[in-house]
Amino acid sequence: MNIVASIQARMNSQRFPGKVLKIIEKKPIIQWQIERLKKSQFINKIVVATTTSKKDDELYNFCKKKLGVEVYRGSEKNVLKRVSRVVQKYKADLHIECFGDSPLVDPMIIDNFIKFFKKNKYDFVSNTLETTYPPGSEILVYKGSSLIELDKIVPKVDPLREHVGFNFTRYEKKFLLKNLKAPKKYFYPDIYLEIDRPIDLKFIKIIFSYFTKKNVNFFTLGMILTFLKKNKKLSKINSKVLRRWKKLKEINEKKV
Repeated sequence: MNIVASIQARMNSQRFPGKVLKIIEKKPIIQWQIERLKKSQFINKIVVATTTSKKDDELYNFCKKKLGVEVYRGSEKNVLKRVSRVVQKYKADLHIECFGDSPLVDPMIIDNFIKFFKKNKYDFVSNTLETTYPPGSEILVYKGSSLIELDKIVPKVDPLREHVGFNFTRYEKKFLLKNLKAPKKYFYPDIYLEIDRPIDLKFIKIIFSYFTKKNVNFFTLGMILTFLKKNKKLSKINSKVLRRWKKLKEINEKKV
């Protein structure tokens, strides 16, 4: 089974331009995420899915030339098509959808989701249908063939094509979906480990700095949460940031 992980990333973020190349402990955010994903036992290939915009030339050159990572360039607004083309080009049997603003995603948890997917007969397995893990720990695992089919179903002019896996939730009668809730040790839906605004970067830098000073090269979500539970004031740093994905969930819930 060919398992491909793609990272949606671009420099022209409306809320925080250039964030994927912001430096944390001497490395850009995107590099940290790639290095963490490489620790997965099951992912065969990592592809950065960016746009054809000139603004993303810098991102392309860094990932392709410096890191030696595959980069696919496609539509800026039609992200569903962009990622679907990644699945087709790299012949992904199973696709792991990742986001460039989540440098702390845990590859060990991803592997657990992949194991679950292999043992069960779902089209889509995720922890995003209900937020129970810390945001920034999103995991979406689905059949490559299902994404290609989804790309054909969603109308070409649909504004929600700027999202990828989310669109599966709009066709629950066609695709078999499964949400995995966080076990108690990971159940912290109000701790935000995503980088949406500069204040988020400040928070994430503190986490990286803590483990770097302890010479810990790789740290799991469990280790992060242990640190934050001992320093409860830290997670309040970015707790008031308005999250765009929450509005998206509300729209979908009203539709249902």
